[in-house]
Amino acid sequence: MKKFVFAWVIVCISIIELQAQSMHVSSYCSNKIYGFIQYQNTKEPVAGALVFVQELNSYVLSNTEGVFEIDSLCEGVYRLHIDMVSCFHKDTTIIVPVKNSIVISMEQSSDEKEIIIIDPLHTNQPEISSKEILEKDELARLRGTSLGESLKSIPGVSAIQTGPTIFKPVIQGMYGSRVLILNNGIRQEGQQWGNEHAPEVDPFIASRITVIKGAQSIRYGSDAIGGVVLLEPEELNTFRGTKALLNLGGFSNNRAGVVSGIVEHGFKNMPGLAVRLQGTLRKGGNTKTPDYWLKNTGFQETNFSWAAVYQRNRWGVETFYSQFNTELGIFSGSHIGNVTDLINAINNDQPAVTSGFSYAIERPKQVVTHELWKNKAYYKFGQSRLVFEYARQYNKRQEYDSHKAYNPNLPDQAQLQFELTTQLIQSYVEHTIGRIKGVVGAAYINQSNTYEGRYFIPNFRSNAIGLYITESYQASLKTTIEAGLRYDYKTVQSYYYENNSLQTPDRSFQSPTVSVGVATVLNDYLNLQTTAGTAFRPPNVNELYSNGVHHGAAAYEIGNPDLTSEHSVNVSMTLNYVFKKCFGYFHTYGYYFNNYIYLKPAFPPTLTIRGAFPTFEYTQVNATYGGFDIAFNDSLSKHLIYSTRLSLVSAYDRTQHDWLIYIPPTRWQNGIKYLLPSKGRIIKPYLSLDGIWVAHKSNTPADGDYKSPPPGYFLLQAEIGTHITIAKQDMLVTLTGQNLLNTRYRDYLDRFRYYADAAGRNIILRLQIPLDFTKN
Repeated sequence: MKKFVFAWVIVCISIIELQAQSMHVSSYCSNKIYGFIQYQNTKEPVAGALVFVQELNSYVLSNTEGVFEIDSLCEGVYRLHIDMVSCFHKDTTIIVPVKNSIVISMEQSSDEKEIIIIDPLHTNQPEISSKEILEKDELARLRGTSLGESLKSIPGVSAIQTGPTIFKPVIQGMYGSRVLILNNGIRQEGQQWGNEHAPEVDPFIASRITVIKGAQSIRYGSDAIGGVVLLEPEELNTFRGTKALLNLGGFSNNRAGVVSGIVEHGFKNMPGLAVRLQGTLRKGGNTKTPDYWLKNTGFQETNFSWAAVYQRNRWGVETFYSQFNTELGIFSGSHIGNVTDLINAINNDQPAVTSGFSYAIERPKQVVTHELWKNKAYYKFGQSRLVFEYARQYNKRQEYDSHKAYNPNLPDQAQLQFELTTQLIQSYVEHTIGRIKGVVGAAYINQSNTYEGRYFIPNFRSNAIGLYITESYQASLKTTIEAGLRYDYKTVQSYYYENNSLQTPDRSFQSPTVSVGVATVLNDYLNLQTTAGTAFRPPNVNELYSNGVHHGAAAYEIGNPDLTSEHSVNVSMTLNYVFKKCFGYFHTYGYYFNNYIYLKPAFPPTLTIRGAFPTFEYTQVNATYGGFDIAFNDSLSKHLIYSTRLSLVSAYDRTQHDWLIYIPPTRWQNGIKYLLPSKGRIIKPYLSLDGIWVAHKSNTPADGDYKSPPPGYFLLQAEIGTHITIAKQDMLVTLTGQNLLNTRYRDYLDRFRYYADAAGRNIILRLQIPLDFTKN
C-alpha cells in the first residue's frame, strides 16, 4: 500500500507541475464569458442548447433562462458551435477578453418545433459510460414518488421493494451495496444494507438525476458494480433576486398528498453570494389492491434542506445541509404468529389480515432520520480545478415489533435502534492538459455504528481509504479513450457477545480496480461505446454477522462470518443511433463474479417469540450476469412520437449450477405520445398512452423460494399534461393514470408478494408552479 500511495502522490505532483507550466504559458487564463441564447422569432430563451468550444474540445449547456457561462479562458480567438434540436445549428467566433455578454439567436426548423430530442452524437465529444438522465420536465412528471419508483422509467433500471412504500433501485439486476447513490456529490451512507431500507433521500432536492450503468465510474467507489445514481441539485447561481418553485401532488389510491417548495435568493449588495431553502411534506394512508386494502401501509415524511454558496472569479465555497424524516408502516399481514399460519398466508390468494382505509401507522413500523452536512471549497488554476470536501452523515433507524413490550407501563419504545455516523473527507483535481482530461483524487471514510435493543447486527467501526485516477484522451474528433485505476483499503472491527464472551473480530480488505473504455463516432448516425473493467466489494457487516428477526423485511436473517471479498470482471457495449427524428440505443453487458454474495432462502421457517418468519442466509458463489437494454424513439409525424423500452437480464450460479434468485424479469414498455399545438396560454400540451408488459420469471432456482414466481402481467397507464403561462410564469400540470385496468398482479421483486397483491388503480394530479422575481 505504501508504494501505491507514493506513486499516487508522484502523479498528483506531476499533474500540478504540468498545470503550473500551462499557467505560465497562458499568462493567467482567468477570463470568463457569458452568453444568452434566444429563439430568433419569439426572443424566448433557449434552454438546453449545447455550446461546443472547438479550441477547448469541451461544451456547456444553456440553463432554463437560456444563459451559459464559460470560464478559465486564455486570451485569444475561440470558435463556438451551437446545437439545439428543433433549430438550425449556428457557428460563431469570439475574441477573448469579451466586454459584454454574447447574444445568439437560433432559427427554428419548421418541421420540428414541437419535438424535443437530445442528440448525443453531435457533441463532438463521445462519452465512454452508458448514462441515462432524467431532466427537469421528466422529473416533474414523476414528482411525489420515491427515488426507486422514479427510476423505473429508465431501461435496465427496476426496483426491489418491500410492500407498496419501500423501493430500492436495481441497475442491470444488481441492488443494495452494488448500487451507489450520490446525494449532491456525497456518497449516501445510511443503513442501506437492508433490502427494505429505502434510500433516505428526498428526490425533490434534485433538478436532475443521472444513472450511470455498470462499473465504469470507479471515482465514486470500487463497489459501484451495478452503477451509480447521481442526485444533482440545480446549480445555485449567484443571480440577483428571488426565485421559487412549488410542487403539489395528489394520489388517489392511498389518498396521499405531497407539497414541496424551493426558494433561492441572490444578494444584490454581495455579488457572488446566494442561498437556497427547500422542504417537502408527504403523507399517505393504506394502499388498495384491486380487491382489498393493505393494513398499516401508510407513511408520513418531513424533509428539508438549505444551501449557501459564495463564488469569486477563481475560487468558491459552499455548504449544504439536509434532513430526511420518515415513518413507515409495515404491512400487518407479513407478521404471523406460528409456522402453520405463515405457510397458509403464503399459499392463500388473500391475506388473513385486511382493513379499510386509514392514515394510522401502527406496529410494525420503521422510523428513520437521516442528516447530511456537506462543505466544499474549490480553487481554479489554468484549465484545472482543485476541490476539497468534508461531509458528515448521521442515520438513526428504529424498528418496532408488531407487539409492544410485555410490561404495559413501559413507554412505546423501539425493539431495535441503529445509529450510524459517517464522516467523509475527499479531495480531487480535475485537469485538462491538451487532449487529456482527467481526475485524480483521494477519499477517506470513517464510520461508527451502535445499536440498542435486541441483537441483529453488531456495533462496529470502519475506516476506508480510496485513491483513484481517471484519464480520457481525445484521440480525434470521433474517438475518445479512457482508463481508470483505483486502490481501496478498508478495515472493519465489530463488537458483539457470543456465549457471554465479548468478540471483537477485526477484518481488513484491499484491492486495486481498473477500467478502460473507447467511444467512437462511426458515422453521422451511429456511435459505439465499449468498456471493460474490474470491481471489488468487501462484505457488509450484516452479511457477516446478522442473526435475528429483520422486522422491516419480515424475515429471519443469518450472516456468514467466513465471507470474503467479492470480485468481478465486466464488459459492456452500447450502440447509439440518431437519424433525423429517430434515436435509440442498444446496450449489452456481462459480468463474471468470484465470491458473489447474496441472501438465499433457507428452510424451514424460523419460529421465535415474536412470530414465525421465512429464513434467509447469506452465502457466496461464483456467478455470471448477462443482459441487454433497448430503447428507441421515432417521431412518426410532426405530432406523434412512438417509444419502446426493452430490458432483459439473467444470472447463473456457477457453483451450484442453478439460476440466482431475485433477478428482474423481462420488461417491455411501449408508448405513444401525441403533441398538441400550443394555443394562447396553453403551451406544449400532450397526451400519452403506455403499456408495460412484465414476463413471468422462469429462470429461477429449483425449489429455491417460499413461493413460486408470480405470473407475468400487463399494466396500462396514460397521461395528459401541459404548460400554462400565467403572469409570465410557466406552470406545468399533469394528470397520470397508473394500472388503469386495475390489474391484479404480484411483482417478483416485491418481498411481500408472499402475502399480498400489488397496488391497484392510481390517479395522480401534479402541479408545478415556478415563481421568478429576478426580472421584476
